[in-house]
Amino acid sequence: MIGYDEVEQFLSTAFPTQGSDRGLRLIARLADDTLGFPAGRARLFIPDIHLLSEAAAREFPKTGFRLESELTRFLKALAAFKDSHPGELQVFQAGDLFDIWRTRGSGGSKRKVDDIAADHGEILSLLLFGPPAGSRASLLAGNHDYDLHNLREWHAPRFWFLNDSPAGVPDALLIHGDCFDWVENFLPDSLQAAGVRLAKFASAGQHELDHEDLLGVLAVNEEIPRKDSPVGEARAELGDPGAPAGSRFNLVQWTKTVGKVGRYFEAAREMAVALLDRGRDVRLVVCGHSHDARIVTGDRGDGTPFVLMDCGAWLGQCRFGPASPWRASAQVGVLIGNDMRIYQLI
Repeated sequence: MIGYDEVEQFLSTAFPTQGSDRGLRLIARLADDTLGFPAGRARLFIPDIHLLSEAAAREFPKTGFRLESELTRFLKALAAFKDSHPGELQVFQAGDLFDIWRTRGSGGSKRKVDDIAADHGEILSLLLFGPPAGSRASLLAGNHDYDLHNLREWHAPRFWFLNDSPAGVPDALLIHGDCFDWVENFLPDSLQAAGVRLAKFASAGQHELDHEDLLGVLAVNEEIPRKDSPVGEARAELGDPGAPAGSRFNLVQWTKTVGKVGRYFEAAREMAVALLDRGRDVRLVVCGHSHDARIVTGDRGDGTPFVLMDCGAWLGQCRFGPASPWRASAQVGVLIGNDMRIYQLI
């Protein structure tokens, strides 16, 4: 099975060092054997991309997707890497592939997705087709493209249990993360119900919860003011570029006073507790949505280790220190056994 040496070699090939600027940076790492995950395939997570049609992007010049060449280069390298390691790598796009939410026009969601896809055909081919032509990524529906769940030709799930473990065996949950915004800030009691619904459907072998079934009382905003406002806030300082390889960047130990960098941890932990009551021993939640790459570690409240891995985004901003310039995010997460890492590709 592949390890991180092979992963970092293919990432470095796609994003080589240019002068004094490294094209690949490790920005967060946690290896914890007490998580107890089984050995198996490596998992790679591509967070929020927010593709817009060219017409819609003109309405949002500051926040429209603008990493076409970089993402294409990455996906080509990923497709070749997966093709050379058959059966060893599973790829997920963790929601908000499209920005249906911001796409104007009289057509419904299917028409909007078709318009966006027509303007980004190469990216979608590289993402969705199988090797050697693509990486065959599994898609999740996010809050900006939640209708991918309901469109028959896409039918993107809202969550995924990565190990699909039997009762009592540690597991990891992949979810976009938009539910944590509402639950963490306004509706803490609803998370228990959401966790129970999620576990009930998963125990029946289903991944097809619709937005209302999963989140219960949570609502989706269907309109955005006609102005160029940011999509998310990626404001994490990504550590010292000169630090030794393997250093723990953006690794946060959870406390109630840790502040914004620890957001979603408590909400994710509460969901894991609800899932435990339904036979799911979730010790890791992987998400996107916040555009703020980091790993937050703590426990589930019963002494069991629990981790939130927020993989960042492909749309947003980040920097490596207070004096560094803001950069496009372009982050990916990787999970191999009990070892998880987040990389910055630009």
